[in-house]
Amino acid sequence: MTIDRLNQSYVIIASVEGGIEIEEVAAKAPEKVIRFPVNPKYEFRPYHARQIAKQMGYAGNQLSMLGNIFHGLYRAGTL
Repeated sequence: MTIDRLNQSYVIIASVEGGIEIEEVAAKAPEKVIRFPVNPKYEFRPYHARQIAKQMGYAGNQLSMLGNIFHGLYRAGTL
C-alpha cells in the first residue's frame, strides 16, 4: 500500500512475483502487477482484498486468508 499523490488516495500494489522490487517487476512484466486504487470515500473493504487475491490466482481458503491479511495490512497502515 502506498500513496497515490496524483489522485490523493491510497493505492494497493500487488504481484505474484514477490520481492520488494515492484518497480523492476513493473518494467519487465507489467501484466504481473495489480494496481487497486482505494476510493477514500469507501475505503478498502474485505471484499476488495479478496478481489485482489483472486486476481493473483488464489482460490478457496487461501483466497480468504490472503484477503484477511491484505485488509489487516490496510487497517494497520491507516491507523
